[in-house]
Amino acid sequence: MIIRVFRARVVPGKEKEFEEKLRSVSIPLTKSQAGVSSVYAGGSLSSQKGEYVFISTWENLDDLKKFVGENWDKPYLPSTVAPLVAEAWVSHYQNIA
Repeated sequence: MIIRVFRARVVPGKEKEFEEKLRSVSIPLTKSQAGVSSVYAGGSLSSQKGEYVFISTWENLDDLKKFVGENWDKPYLPSTVAPLVAEAWVSHYQNIA
């Protein structure tokens, strides 16, 4: 299993719009992909206002690549979400448990 951890810092003042796009675009789009096992999204509880995490688990790397493409190790943002994001990072992990 592959664990994909996407983090984003949202353009100041766009937090509510970003959260709505997570709910209406990113979560349903990701959940509809072959090989996706789970999806979690959350906003920071600390002083890092405007920082979000989007975690998805995938059966294998091939399924992830089918969704995000050959640049799977780079942040992927749907076109309607991209203008709301100031910075983004992504990391991948192999499940060991």
